[in-house]
Amino acid sequence: MEIGVDTSALYYYVSDPSRFTPEERRIAEKTASKLDKAYAEATVAIPTTVIVELANILHRRYNRAVCAKVISKLYEEEKNRVVAEPADIFQDALILCDRLGVKYTDCVIYLTLIRAGINRIVTADRDFEKFSDITIV
Repeated sequence: MEIGVDTSALYYYVSDPSRFTPEERRIAEKTASKLDKAYAEATVAIPTTVIVELANILHRRYNRAVCAKVISKLYEEEKNRVVAEPADIFQDALILCDRLGVKYTDCVIYLTLIRAGINRIVTADRDFEKFSDITIV
């Protein structure tokens, strides 16, 4: 069994909580608990779009060394499976983005997971509630 993860969940999971506002800390704690549970019961599927987004955020908010360390650890963790997006997903995500009013990258992540047979996700992003066939854990 696999559970997907999006950028927001991984960002809160790997970042320094001392940089967060009280509300962000609350979200980070809740998200970390959910991701810990996911790791305990399943393989965590990480679309490559999530890795790209996370790397950009970490590089901008921290530095290149922190970014490299975190991304390397994601690949080294045996409970992670990186899921590459098929080429046709990007066009389909544009259509879905327009139809649902959801961020483009969220549509790419959603379609990647669904097409890989994964219908559960750990996220702190409420946009995923707009997708009817994926369950937020």
